[in-house]
Amino acid sequence: MRVVIEGELVTLDDASILGQGGEGRVYRLGARAVKIFHAISKEKAQKLEAFPRGLPRGVVAPIHLVRDPKSDAIVGYTMELVAGATDAMRLSSRRFRQGAIRNDVVCAILRRLHALVGQVHARDVIVGDLNDGNVVFTGTQPWLIDTDSMQLRGHLCTVAHERFLDPRLFGADLTRAPAFDAASDSYALAVMAFASLLYVHPYGGQHKTIPTMLRRAEASHSVLRSDVAYPRAATPFAVLTDDLLHHFSRTFDHGARSPISEALLSPRWTTCSCGIEHARVKCPVCATRAHVPGPVAAGVRVMRVFATKGRIVAAAVQGRVLAYAHVDDADVLRREDGIAIPVALSPTARVRIAGASTWIHDGGVAVQVVRGEIVLRAEAAAMGAGLAGVFLANGDWLTDATTTARVGQVLAGTTWLEVGDRFGVGFYRAGAITVGFVVRPGRGMLRVELPVIHGRLVDASVTFDGARALLGIATETGGHVSHALHVVQDDGEILARASGSPESRPLLASVFGKCMAGGAIVSATDDGLVLARPDLATGDLEETRTFPATRDFVAAGVDILAGPQGSVYLVQTGEILQLTI
Repeated sequence: MRVVIEGELVTLDDASILGQGGEGRVYRLGARAVKIFHAISKEKAQKLEAFPRGLPRGVVAPIHLVRDPKSDAIVGYTMELVAGATDAMRLSSRRFRQGAIRNDVVCAILRRLHALVGQVHARDVIVGDLNDGNVVFTGTQPWLIDTDSMQLRGHLCTVAHERFLDPRLFGADLTRAPAFDAASDSYALAVMAFASLLYVHPYGGQHKTIPTMLRRAEASHSVLRSDVAYPRAATPFAVLTDDLLHHFSRTFDHGARSPISEALLSPRWTTCSCGIEHARVKCPVCATRAHVPGPVAAGVRVMRVFATKGRIVAAAVQGRVLAYAHVDDADVLRREDGIAIPVALSPTARVRIAGASTWIHDGGVAVQVVRGEIVLRAEAAAMGAGLAGVFLANGDWLTDATTTARVGQVLAGTTWLEVGDRFGVGFYRAGAITVGFVVRPGRGMLRVELPVIHGRLVDASVTFDGARALLGIATETGGHVSHALHVVQDDGEILARASGSPESRPLLASVFGKCMAGGAIVSATDDGLVLARPDLATGDLEETRTFPATRDFVAAGVDILAGPQGSVYLVQTGEILQLTI
């Protein structure tokens, strides 16, 4: 793509894409980022021309307009490139954060974000579409991005994220008149704080007669109420101070919209021996969290395989052997044999196990460690590692890390992949096209016909079972979250699939918490393990059996691995349990 920036003709190519969503794509251009819209209205162009200058640091605002070289029409803008930033939506993910980013760090980010939004309000600007996808952070510094949607004097904010939209504005026509105000921003910030500290939306959980999150928000009936089934994967709200709980209750159950104070976001956090962080004199939940049921409970045999005061960062059953890597209480990364791995992990690091090798991908670099020694270090935009091999995305190519041979073309900046015992599965996005692939040692890449990924890619996962894999993809478009599952064969054929909202069926509650064994899919839900099978005639995934006796041990999204003799391993932050029914 050729565009004009500050009077100069510039070429933007797909290899420099940083991200893309429903509105457009963002490219890297030297020390700047460039946002190009898929389509831009006259009103949006006028808004960009009128965007205020001198907004506070932390607001990634338009700097220069980007124009079409033929028509001279505005097609986008340049902005500051925030290097090494992490999406704020990660703060509400237990999988990403627990044991890696403490609550005091989260509160520091939230305090600074509240202060930043207050400074924006002082400039007569309302954020409007304030959500955890429009905020990133570096250290404890938050940054407001996608700022072209902000509500300015004379220019509307016409988009909203349904999980963060103030219920006062449900049904409002955002294109007719200014709808957002400081109170709606305060509501969105309260949602972000609640979800980041407890790993659940304020209107999450399940209610018998108010079935959806949106209807519960309309009714001001939060997850704090006793008649709402609290998600098992969430942190119990009793860990918060009474004052903070009172603020959340007033906001989500009684319609208050007062800003959350700095004092409320400055509690003294303590980490209990059970692993829970709390702001109380004593841990309110350590008795239940520390207890592991006896050898036989409720018809389920439970055995603790491993426990640590640190955190487990990777686990895999390779062949028939359980392998894992963990960070101990001295912050040292170790394998299951206790050998130390001389690599310091950041919260965004990905650790993968390939036999005796431990692979760490962080900051665009992949490192291989064998028996405590670093044996390889290579640049890589993406990495997949397993017994079938290790593959690195570099530039426009996927390469074999051992031989450095090219195995197929990809787009490094948008490529995701994982590798199992026999093959790997991945995909990349090129504009409006989604390209899926399987990769096998010595046999190159085969195309997988995946549906187009619309909007923002939230997360992805894969679990392998011989010649098959279950690929899960989570996306978000305009605040609507969708989960899709695809059973992929090693020849690239999709045998079955299912998709829908997380609330639509137990199998889709999360793209994580699944394993495959003998062609069946075992999924962890709040109601226990659920067994599903691909129906090759219809191409659907059918839930066939639920195991309610396992309810006390699992939660939606908890990592599970297929174990020996029909058992499963539950991989949690600080322990691995083996369940046999």
